[in-house]
Amino acid sequence: MACTNYMKCSLSNDSGVSHMLSTNMSPLIKLFGEKNPIKFTPPNTLIKTISAKSFNSNDINKIPVDYVINKIKDLLTN
Repeated sequence: MACTNYMKCSLSNDSGVSHMLSTNMSPLIKLFGEKNPIKFTPPNTLIKTISAKSFNSNDINKIPVDYVINKIKDLLTN
């Protein structure tokens, strides 16, 4: 968890790892399949969510890689 102080950005699915990265010391992009990102993401944090539901699916694998890469680039340039 302390390493998030040195990270520019991290990426994880909704899991224990993402909870450990949720220190609010660096941005986190959290990928969701069938779970509701609003229910499992605290407000007013550096956590950005991407849901498979946005791509008409419950399968996390349906989230386009290019879309995630662009979100990471956006975080790193802002």
